[in-house]
Amino acid sequence: MEIEIKKHDPDVIEFTPIGELDTYTSEDFAEKLANIIDSGTMKVILNFKTITYVSSLGIGEIIQGWDRLRTKGGALRFACMSESVYKVFKLVGLTKRFEIFPSFEEALQSFQA
Repeated sequence: MEIEIKKHDPDVIEFTPIGELDTYTSEDFAEKLANIIDSGTMKVILNFKTITYVSSLGIGEIIQGWDRLRTKGGALRFACMSESVYKVFKLVGLTKRFEIFPSFEEALQSFQA
C-alpha cells in the first residue's frame, strides 16, 4: 500500500494511505503506522482523502494502531473521510470512539486547541 507521510508543526504526522484498506493492504498499513508511533510520534492524523473502502481487517488494524498510540499517551484524529467509509465507521460504533473531522485543517487545529 502506498502511504504518504508528512510532518506538520512541529509534532503532528499526517498519514495518508492511498486506495483500499483491505485484506491485501492492512498488514502494510499496520506496519507503517506502528513504525511512526514507535518512532516517538504522539499526534497522528489519518487523512482518508483517498481511501475508498475499509474492510473489517482494516478496521481492526486501525483500532490496534489507536490503542498503541493511546497507550503511549498520544492521540489519533481522522480527516477527509468519504461518506461510504464514514457509514462503516458509524455502523460499528467507531464514530463515537474516534475524532473525525471533515478537513485536514480542522483535524490539525484540534491538536492546537
